[in-house]
Order: sequence, then C-alpha cells, then structure tokens
Amino acid sequence: MLTYPSSLCLRPAKGPIRTSPQELTGLPLLVDDRQPWQTPSRTLPGTTSSSQAQLPPFIRPLEPFVDSTDIDYLVQKGALDLPSEELQHALLKAYLNCVHPFLPILDIHEFLETVCCRRKTNQISLLLYQAVMFSASAYVAIEHLQMAGYMDRKAAKKCLFQKARLLHDVVREPDKISLTQALLLMSHVDETVDLKMTGIGWGFAIH
Repeated sequence: MLTYPSSLCLRPAKGPIRTSPQELTGLPLLVDDRQPWQTPSRTLPGTTSSSQAQLPPFIRPLEPFVDSTDIDYLVQKGALDLPSEELQHALLKAYLNCVHPFLPILDIHEFLETVCCRRKTNQISLLLYQAVMFSASAYVAIEHLQMAGYMDRKAAKKCLFQKARLLHDVVREPDKISLTQALLLMSHVDETVDLKMTGIGWGFAIH
C-alpha cells in the first residue's frame, strides 16, 4: 500500500496537481500486501497458489463474464502482472510529474487515495492502471527500467503497452469512463511502439 504526504491527498481537486521533486521523493514503496488474483467467484483456472497472478487490493477483479480460457491466456501473456513494486513507485511519480499536468484526465486525488487504500470502497480498473504505467514509462528515469530488467525504454514501453492492449482486446472493460481514460493514455504511442493503435476501441468507448 502506498502512503502519500497529506499535501498530495488533501489539496482541492481543481486544476492539475502541483508537486515538487522533493515532495515526491519521500513516497515509500508499496507494501507487499497483495492478494491472489480472483474473479468474484473463482481463482484462476489451471494455477496453483504459487503461480497465481498477484495484484494489490486496490485493483478491481475481472468481471465474472470473462471466460476462463481468456483468463489463462492473459496470465500466460503476463497481462495480469504489474511491474515490480520499485518500478510502480517510480512510474507513479513520473505520471504525477510528467503526464498528469498535461493530460489531467484522472481525478488524481481519488486515484491516489484508492492506491493508498484510503478509499477502501474504491478499486481501479486493471486496464486503466496498466495504461498509467505505460504512459509514465516514457518519462521515468531509464535506470529504473534497466533495474527492472528492460534493455532500454523501447522494450519497456512495448511490454507495458502490450499488457494494456491485451486487456483491452480480451476483457472488454465494462466501465466506459475507465475505458476512455485508458485509451487516451494508450494513444500516446510513438516510434518506440510498433503497434497499430489508431482508432482502437473508440466506437465502443463512446456508445
């Protein structure tokens, strides 16, 4: 669980959040309180407790209508895997500093409080969270990506984009607001991601 300085969580929600590098440096790492990934009625088929995808409690479970075969496919492709705790921490800081000020599409205060587990009744779409991770990968210090095992920024962006893309294509996010937010974040692709993204999902998002 993340805990943030009160100045981040208690400011008025009007306008983009203003933070300084010094303010963000003090953010602690996530505590390893993650739980085995479950749909509301079942754990992942074909997995054991040691191989289940582990996700923090602020991530919303997949909907019951998602087929078990699709869940197996997502597990095999790593789409349910989050970056390491250290990289998540660095990516969240990069998102706050570099993405949100120019694309303030999230209620950043609610988002942070949910990640902090201060709003225990709220959960975040996995698609949206993976899209946040992807969008921040363009700005996080390369040292964080290399420490996580990526050869370079291109490899990290491609991997993180693939996770969000698979969730979009397979799960069909039911929350239209989260879907639209995720697509906006995923639309910031460049030559480092050799994938066709133009127009994907927009018809579904706006209906």
